Amino acid sequence: MNIEEEGNRIAERVKFHTLCRLFEKLKVSGNAKSRRQILSRFIQLWEDQYAALGSSDTRPASGRASFYPCLRLLMPEFDRARPAYGLRETALSRLYIKAFGIAPNGPVAQSLSHPMYSGKGTDFADILFEAVRDRCREDNLLTLKDANDLLDQLASADNSDERLDAMTQFLRSATAVEQKWMIRIIVRRRSGCGLGVSGVLQCLHPAAPSLWNVTQDLTVLCQRIGEIDLHTFTKDQKGSLTPDITLFVPFRPMLCERSNSPESLCQSVIGLCSLGSVDLDTVRILLETKYDGERIQIHKSGSAYRYWSRNCLEWTSSYGADGKLKQGSLTPRLHKAFRVDVHDCILDAEIMAYNTWTDAVVPKTCGFDVKRGQSNDGSMNNWFGGDEVGTYQPCVVVFDVMYLNGKSLTSTPILERKRLLKELFAQHKPTVSEGSLEIADEDEFDYLPEPLLVGAVYLSRWSLVPVKVDQVSKIFNRLVDTRQEGLVAKLTVGISPYLPGRRLHGGWWKLKPDYVEGLLTDLDCLVVGGYYLSVLGRKTRRIGHFICAVRDDRGHGANHSDKANSLPTFLSFCRVSNGLSTSQLKEINLKLRPHWRPYDRKHPNTGLTEWLRVTTERPDVWIAPQHSITFQVHASEITSSSSYAAGMTLRFPRITAVREDKPWQDCLTISELSQLNKETEGKMTVQRLSVPGSDVDSDGESDMDPEVSQCSGHSSPEHYNDSALGLSTSGDLTDSLSTLGDDPLANSTPVKKRKLRRDNQNSWRSSTVSTYEQVKRCAHAFVNLSNSCEFLYVPVSGQFTYLKFVRCFWCLSF
Repeated sequence: MNIEEEGNRIAERVKFHTLCRLFEKLKVSGNAKSRRQILSRFIQLWEDQYAALGSSDTRPASGRASFYPCLRLLMPEFDRARPAYGLRETALSRLYIKAFGIAPNGPVAQSLSHPMYSGKGTDFADILFEAVRDRCREDNLLTLKDANDLLDQLASADNSDERLDAMTQFLRSATAVEQKWMIRIIVRRRSGCGLGVSGVLQCLHPAAPSLWNVTQDLTVLCQRIGEIDLHTFTKDQKGSLTPDITLFVPFRPMLCERSNSPESLCQSVIGLCSLGSVDLDTVRILLETKYDGERIQIHKSGSAYRYWSRNCLEWTSSYGADGKLKQGSLTPRLHKAFRVDVHDCILDAEIMAYNTWTDAVVPKTCGFDVKRGQSNDGSMNNWFGGDEVGTYQPCVVVFDVMYLNGKSLTSTPILERKRLLKELFAQHKPTVSEGSLEIADEDEFDYLPEPLLVGAVYLSRWSLVPVKVDQVSKIFNRLVDTRQEGLVAKLTVGISPYLPGRRLHGGWWKLKPDYVEGLLTDLDCLVVGGYYLSVLGRKTRRIGHFICAVRDDRGHGANHSDKANSLPTFLSFCRVSNGLSTSQLKEINLKLRPHWRPYDRKHPNTGLTEWLRVTTERPDVWIAPQHSITFQVHASEITSSSSYAAGMTLRFPRITAVREDKPWQDCLTISELSQLNKETEGKMTVQRLSVPGSDVDSDGESDMDPEVSQCSGHSSPEHYNDSALGLSTSGDLTDSLSTLGDDPLANSTPVKKRKLRRDNQNSWRSSTVSTYEQVKRCAHAFVNLSNSCEFLYVPVSGQFTYLKFVRCFWCLSF
């Protein structure tokens, strides 16, 4: 049954004004409960009218399914069938001024062109309503079908002229109230009625919230609820309903519950196991690396592919829709990795960036946009251009399969899904850490993904461990040492299903360094500028975001002084707003308001703000250091950025404290920041977790001999020697620039590099070379001796670059 056609049978008879009145009632209603009651009554009236019309659709809830035309207007942000409308406040203001003959320089035109929001909840649609309420027709001509047809025209318009023509017809036919709510849907992509998606779905059908987790498509949702009898659907059925996922229908992926420590993670596992009769001694959790990429769900049927993000936004046009065509940045390569008997499947994966020069999978912080296939500077990559292929290209790390050859696997235990997953690919070779084998030592935990098709497809490696804090802590420390984003733990007992949309109590947990208190260092940054708070697209006179800077203590910066203020140079570093309460933000605004000065964005780094160095990120206002305050900022990592004068910025920054006791001269310096970035490789992790019963104390000191042990059971070739590679053995060994093969013990101070020295066994060693070309020759000479590889940072022209090499470290000395 065609849901849209069935719904339009009523939508042709119901005025759009009726829905606008519903929106008005919902908006002014006092609380969520009363809003749900109002919407439920409206839906019941809709269902009654549908029944009175008569229909050949005999499904038990066909009346609720016919609510589709209204649902598109109640939840416009989830209407996947309609892309962006391409109209914003500025274009609409000009259109209304011209259509209604409003004097361009008059007060009404000025209120539209430069709206001032008088109170909480006021938006552009409210201002527009006041401007045109006496200029619009009063009779109600438009139906719900007419309103949806208008939005379809706007979404499908090829240019601005077509959009303006469609809007002009609407202006002549709509009342002021109808225009207010239509403009709100167009501009904000929200109905603004005060009910969220959960509240709307609960009113529509008790099964709708569960179905929404596996559909994320309003059309499919209404089709499915039509099959479920509203009157016989009980609370018990609601709790046991586990809808199956469908090929080429997006769904909300299963998410990880946050853990703030290994202790809390293990407690959560035990708490979930205690719900059933489970012997905790036999419980094992699956651990794997948390990858720093873009979450993606991949749907495949034959050579046809479709991709959806975590928020169910489709990216098929970027990655490619057909595996047999050389179109898209990923699909032509991904298609080659599957076995021939895999016809259709749905995979849960992470899109990462692959560096073609270093043969390395790198996180999204490398500056490459994997979704759009371009670097942050806008330069494009050519995927099939021979020598012109760019440095980066998207690749995929797969960690779960939820659908295979016509069968949903959401109720299949996770270990069985893992087994099926590795059998999908022709290039897979079993590894020691797979299957039911447990690891005896954290060094056996393989944190790097298994390459199935180099540069295209990788398989997430995993291991089973008991539910013990020391085991989890050791593996987490290993991931911290190797600069991974974090750890993912998954429960393996019972059915361990894949639960779309579930985060809490689902059996998946994540542990990241920035979740653990005291593991990352906080930075004291000086506030040097601010940005006006935007409310519904328009700026207010309140500061809601701050730009922070670090002091330049290098020669040219430390000696620089402004003639008027005698200030040292400060370098813009990050923009931050999260972490402050409403009262704190209000207090800071009151304190700093007398000292804010408008920033001249057209003439930066000159005049009164010569002391403040900025690049592309420029504030609305600036403040002199002596009148400012210092923020203690916490972040997950440091990343390079050309938007700030410091050359780097923070990822996910948040304010943990306002340091009013700290003089502005004592804020973080660029030298301190650079040293921290170098020592922690941007991860800001300066401590390790204490592991009870281990050889490592809380300060990170070890009773072990400082020799560098073998990693992951690999041994160096017996015939290897320095002279065979043209290296001198007489030079002093230097500190390694890489910690990947060494796994040093970090302590409570910034991470220090351990020296590597030779022994008589097959251990890792460091050799010193004098030129970059010699490093390359050594790497190529050694490449045929082993397939295992590590990565080394090599300084080239002041920049750190990855170099692929095998089982040996080379440190470049000048």
